[in-house]
Amino acid sequence: MKKSYDIEQKVEETLKALDGIEQAEPKPFYYSRLKARMERELLQPKTVFGWTFKPIYAYASLALVLSINIFTIVTLNKKSSQLPKDNVQVYSLYEPNGL
Repeated sequence: MKKSYDIEQKVEETLKALDGIEQAEPKPFYYSRLKARMERELLQPKTVFGWTFKPIYAYASLALVLSINIFTIVTLNKKSSQLPKDNVQVYSLYEPNGL
């Protein structure tokens, strides 16, 4: 029984110590500084590895990829149109005089 009485006494002492605690007051202008910092973070552009994400970068990348694709298609079409019409005989695996 002595142990439970000791525990209850310790709990009571702890609760009495908590009764004297007052609510903490923030420093003056704390909330205005906090609000200003949060607004500043919202207004700053999002960055990853030092790159700023802006639509102009996305459009420029898209234009670059499309221009490379168009250049490749045009170049391949020119090369295929320059092949001889009888490319079957030129690239044939069979003998020209027949088997």
